[in-house]
Amino acid sequence: LWTRTLGVTPLRDSLDPTAFAGQLARIPQSHIAGRKDEIVPPTVVESYVRRLGPDARARLDVQARFDHECCWTRDWPALLQAHRPAGV
Repeated sequence: LWTRTLGVTPLRDSLDPTAFAGQLARIPQSHIAGRKDEIVPPTVVESYVRRLGPDARARLDVQARFDHECCWTRDWPALLQAHRPAGV
C-alpha cells in the first residue's frame, strides 16, 4: 500500500509486516502517525492496524499538526509517556 500510495517502485526483498499480521496482532502496539505526513500517510498506518484485526492489541494515534519531520523530536517525550503500557 505504501509504495502504491506514493507511486513508487515496490520494495524488493523487504519484510511486509502485513504478511505477519496474525502473529503481530498479539503484541501490544502503539502507532503514531502525522496527519500531514506525505511520506508515510496516516492511511497507510490505519490500513496496517485494520489488517491486525479487531482483537489486536494495537492502537493508533494520529497527530493533527505533525508531518514526516515536524514535531516528533520536540514532542517525543510526551508521546512516549502517553503511549507507555500500563505498569511500565
